[in-house]
Amino acid sequence: MPELEKSEGKRRAPRRKRTAKPAVTPTLVVTPAKEKEQLDLHSRSLHDVTAQTVTLAQSAANTVDAKSVTATQSAMANVSATSLTAKQSTFAQVEAERVEVTQGAIALARAEEMHLAGAGAVAILGTNVQVDAGGAQYLVARNSIQVGQGGAAVMAAQKVEIQNGFVGIVLAREFNGNVRTLFDQRGAFVFGLAAGIVLGLLGLSQRKSKRV
Repeated sequence: MPELEKSEGKRRAPRRKRTAKPAVTPTLVVTPAKEKEQLDLHSRSLHDVTAQTVTLAQSAANTVDAKSVTATQSAMANVSATSLTAKQSTFAQVEAERVEVTQGAIALARAEEMHLAGAGAVAILGTNVQVDAGGAQYLVARNSIQVGQGGAAVMAAQKVEIQNGFVGIVLAREFNGNVRTLFDQRGAFVFGLAAGIVLGLLGLSQRKSKRV
């Protein structure tokens, strides 16, 4: 009888409850597309994007590095590309050979060929700059600046041509067009000093960025 009671006690021993492990929620990890030839983004937000060709639509990115970038209704902090074509998009800093922005905004852009159409910028540094129905605070070009129905506070280039535009200060060897000035002689002098300081700081920051 004692042996039966022991065996029944063993059978009736309460089972240990298994604690359910918490469900693991899958996470999407996006890595830079270094090996991709083409990357299309629609309604996405990424940190770094790298590819041969990048197309963004209603998307945002911190850094974009590509040969060709096309953006529509998007926002980017830093863009490095051979060519950039954008519409209704905003950029903090752009460095490219060819840039065309329509109905957008740029803080600072460096480009060999720059075209703004219905767009605005803080500072543009390039070789040839064309502005249609847009403008910037500072337009600086090594060769030429062409402006139609737009303008800038400061323009500096070898050749400047303005049609139905406005300008505060023009520094050019050759100047053509009809223009409306923003400052009188005294105001231009004061503003010129401030503009020189700002442009000097922009040049200094550019040299520092190249050294890094």
